[in-house]
Amino acid sequence: MTSTEPGTTAAPPLATDLDTASAGRWYLQRHLTVLEHRIRRAVTSSAAEAQDAVASLWGQMQLSQQEAVRLLHEPCPASLAPDPLEQRMLQDIEEAADAAEDTGHRLPLRDLTHAFTLSEHETEILLVALAPHLDRRFARLYGYLNHDPALGHPTAHTALYLAGQPTISTPAWSLLTTGPAARYGLWQLTDNEHPFLNRPLKAADRVVAHLLAPDTPDPALAPFTSSASLYPLGTPALREHANRLQAALTRAQAVYLRGQNTNQAGTITADQALRTLTTETPLAVDLHLLAQADDPTAALTAVVREARLHDLGLRIGPIDALGHNAATLLPLLVQLCAPHTPLVLTGTIPWHQWGTHPVQEMTPPPWAPEERAAAWLHALTNTTPPLLEPAAAAQAMTPYNLGPDDITQALDSARRHAETHRIPLDTRLLQQAARRQYTGHLTPLARHIQPDVTWNDLVVPDTVLTQLHDLSRRARFREHVLDTWRLRPGNGRGHGVCALFTGESGTGKTLAAEVVAADIGLDLYVINLATVVDKYIGETEKNLERLFTAAQHANAILFFDEADALFGKRSETKDAHDRYANIETSYLLQRLEQHNGITILATNLFTNIDQAFIRRFDLIAHFPKPDERLRHSLWNHCLGPHTPRADDLDLDHLARTFDDLTGGDIRCCTTTAAYHAAETNQPITTHTLLQAVHREYTKLGRLPDTSGVVEGSAAGVGEPSAKGDLEGVQGRVPAL
Repeated sequence: MTSTEPGTTAAPPLATDLDTASAGRWYLQRHLTVLEHRIRRAVTSSAAEAQDAVASLWGQMQLSQQEAVRLLHEPCPASLAPDPLEQRMLQDIEEAADAAEDTGHRLPLRDLTHAFTLSEHETEILLVALAPHLDRRFARLYGYLNHDPALGHPTAHTALYLAGQPTISTPAWSLLTTGPAARYGLWQLTDNEHPFLNRPLKAADRVVAHLLAPDTPDPALAPFTSSASLYPLGTPALREHANRLQAALTRAQAVYLRGQNTNQAGTITADQALRTLTTETPLAVDLHLLAQADDPTAALTAVVREARLHDLGLRIGPIDALGHNAATLLPLLVQLCAPHTPLVLTGTIPWHQWGTHPVQEMTPPPWAPEERAAAWLHALTNTTPPLLEPAAAAQAMTPYNLGPDDITQALDSARRHAETHRIPLDTRLLQQAARRQYTGHLTPLARHIQPDVTWNDLVVPDTVLTQLHDLSRRARFREHVLDTWRLRPGNGRGHGVCALFTGESGTGKTLAAEVVAADIGLDLYVINLATVVDKYIGETEKNLERLFTAAQHANAILFFDEADALFGKRSETKDAHDRYANIETSYLLQRLEQHNGITILATNLFTNIDQAFIRRFDLIAHFPKPDERLRHSLWNHCLGPHTPRADDLDLDHLARTFDDLTGGDIRCCTTTAAYHAAETNQPITTHTLLQAVHREYTKLGRLPDTSGVVEGSAAGVGEPSAKGDLEGVQGRVPAL
């Protein structure tokens, strides 16, 4: 078919030997040919009546009187009339496209119109907006039609005119501003200071890129999105939950997974359910990172646009990270995804606090050790280079409560470290990488202790030692007992272990926490109360939430020293200070119950701890001051096996005489004596240790009799006065 218009021909048939990319370009180019024909008609129809006016406007911005009079007599412009030739050209193009799709070719422009359910008019307007991005001739032609050579994009008027739409109508206005193309950011009307019809209409760069390279992901989304890692559903519980989630998505389109395990078991089941409902691997969105974008609304719109372009399901969370923006962004997100994009949201806050659109709420299953081991084994088996014993490494990684996304990141981090330092990838590197996933959230609020002690380094009464072994046992087997055996506590309590250590300073509470951490194989974080407690309302709760969340994922032990400062008794409310202090205490009580990790509290003032906390401790260990037998063991152990000792060193006399010294005191005394021995190059004698005791009493504000101490007598040694906290001074007390 040949056009009667010069230079215009009907669409040639699509060659059957073209590859998919060439077929897509052919389809796009043939539509641009139709648009070129329309522009030729528009130029021809306006040339005779506006030739003089256009010529004058291209040379100056002022309007002549002659042109003003002409504009006043000019009727309101109608839309470009339909043309039979163009209709036949479009029919030929679509018939060829049907045949191409039957043979397996992908036509990105056609896929896009189907994905966003664009009408015929919206597709025509989108092509008008796309044209100057694909062929620079159109920019100059639009400048002519716009009466502005510097404006190379179509205006709203030009786009509607070329698409055959009236410029004064509610449907035309809605088409450009609220239709699917506008909602998903396929095009944008810019320069809002101009009248509506004079505003440039620009196609999104992402749309242009998708049409030319449809398999390339949007690089602008990389900072806060990733392709989900599809892990196998290793247990019946996970498979059952994935099936229920898939059924819920089929009914409701959007599901909210709420609970502490959404980043672990919930991630695996959500990804598998979404993959079943769509054609590609789901897109995972981290709202912690998206919330930091310059324009979170535009970023979220771009995410949904990407999902629609590639037929992806979306897993987005945690919604807690959106803060006050949740009230705006969550309804927008649900609206954009409905009804074609399956959506799984994750978080811990109740949906009704922020979401106005109803979604189905579900609770993720527990993230049991065997499921974590299966996830690690899947990741390690498919990594390059592979580990020699992936099963053993996977089992060793189960204490780390990391979800699939975190496992992937930790494995990538460990592999890069191994490649950089040219060392083999092993379990030690994996454990270090796993700890790094969340320790960055802990270090601003806590002091990290890498446990390097054993049970032999602890001198405490047998009853306390038995309790500490029990604490270690509870920590190591809590998931097996509470999840596998279903002996989980009710009332929404988590699966954590909480212990209280009480006793004077220097009795070994911090060392005991470190020994337990070393026995379990976890890091210990001592909470810095100065960075946690904040004078501003609500900030203390936020700090504690970050602390508990990071500790749970990193599987680190939280150690609250001087815990009565945070966990003290609630008082009668007399003023605003009392009210908010009580709120903080109540929040702590609730958060402690929900925590799935291990928490140890230490206090010198047991009676100051709120009774509500006392009832919720799994274990309370009282660290008394050492008796004579333990003091002898402490003197002996603090000196260590390598320190030179005099033959007549009398540790029995020291243990018997100074009955008010704690382990921390004795540690300080032996360290002082060791420095003296190093200076004199002499072994440590009883006299050296007595001098060290004298200095320790003086440091503590006591007034010993100098002569009595030097002679080895306790005579003249006063009763203890205000005693400082000796824990953490000059090292630790080694113990039996």
